[in-house]
Amino acid sequence: MSGNRRSRFEVLPATPEKLSILTHCNAGALATAGYGTALGVVRSAWREQRLARVYADETRPRLQGAKLTAWECVQEGIPVTLITDSMAAHCMKCGLVNAVVVGADRIAANGDVANKIGTYSLALVAKAHNIPFFVAAPLSTVDFNLATGSEIPIEERDPNEIYAMGDTIITPTG
Repeated sequence: MSGNRRSRFEVLPATPEKLSILTHCNAGALATAGYGTALGVVRSAWREQRLARVYADETRPRLQGAKLTAWECVQEGIPVTLITDSMAAHCMKCGLVNAVVVGADRIAANGDVANKIGTYSLALVAKAHNIPFFVAAPLSTVDFNLATGSEIPIEERDPNEIYAMGDTIITPTG
């Protein structure tokens, strides 16, 4: 393995008895069916009594973390704290987060990952704070026809999603 990439067999540094995991978007049963991918990791840690808390990013502008991830955690009795996307770095700096686990929309053959907007900045902040960052995704997410992440098409959403909350306009016109 080259550079910053970790071998999947490398032993991670010692962790506390119970982890606090930060998630971004929703990669639970509502998004992936069944057990979920990133939230599947959370569920497993909870069932094994290794999880203290989940910090769920709200995941703007569609709020999948607020609407879906937090809801799934509450339904299973998993302690969850909803945070704004911009709070993640502060939570890491304060030592509240032991690991970040996210899902993936697509993975290129070389391992480059595309996920919801904001995932890249979380990866950079986690690296700056020496916090392990994991992507949980099924093999079907890997697109072996794409050599690198630069070939992954990026979804561009309607700008109105950030101008309004429901029917309420929250920005100046124009």
